[in-house]
Order: sequence, then structure tokens, then C-alpha cells
Amino acid sequence: MNRDRRKALAAVQTNLESLTSFIVNEMERDEGSIEDAKQKIEGVKSDIETLRDEEQDYFDSMPENMQSGDKGSMAEEAVSQLDEALSKMEEIVEKLDALITALAELAEIEGYTEEVVSYIDQACA
Repeated sequence: MNRDRRKALAAVQTNLESLTSFIVNEMERDEGSIEDAKQKIEGVKSDIETLRDEEQDYFDSMPENMQSGDKGSMAEEAVSQLDEALSKMEEIVEKLDALITALAELAEIEGYTEEVVSYIDQACA
């Protein structure tokens, strides 16, 4: 391999190492931010569960004639809507978990780039 190609490969290697470092740093930062967001969302989900349970208790403690009336219907509808909200919140948590897993898998990129650097070094030898 001639000197110009070795020099060009050295530049490629430097760029690859810089890019890898950038990706790994961004990944670590993003994973922490996503984990924080997940915890906050789980807190909101817990608040919704508490309110749904309180509304369900309110409905359950009503006399039967009130349960079939306007107040009972409104309480049932509120519980139903809060159940839907909780279902969506669970989907959000699942998506965040998947994202965290994907970011962890991306950590393998560092090992791959080290192999590429090794191949470049061998090519220049």
C-alpha cells in the first residue's frame, strides 16, 4: 500500500474513532434521559391509577339506584376513560423500554469500529 493510501486510511481511521466516540457519548446521554422520562411517566401512570381506583371506589360505594343514574354513569365513564389512559401509558412505557434496549444494543458499535480500525491497521502493515 502506498503512502497516500495509508495517509488516507489513517484519516478514515481518525474520523471513525471520532464518530464512534460521538455516538457512544450521545447514546449514554440519551439512555439516561430516556430512563428519566420513563420514571416520570411511570409516576404519572401511578397517579392515574390512584385516581381511577378512587373513582371506582366512589362508584362501588353508591347505592344501586344511584349507580344506574347520571352520577353512576359519569363515574363509570370516568373509570373507563382512565383505564384507556392507563393502557396508553403502558404502551408508552413499553416503547421506552424498547428504545432503551435498542440503545444498549447500539453499544456494540464500539466493538465493531475497533475491529474496523484493526483491519485498517492490518491493511496498512
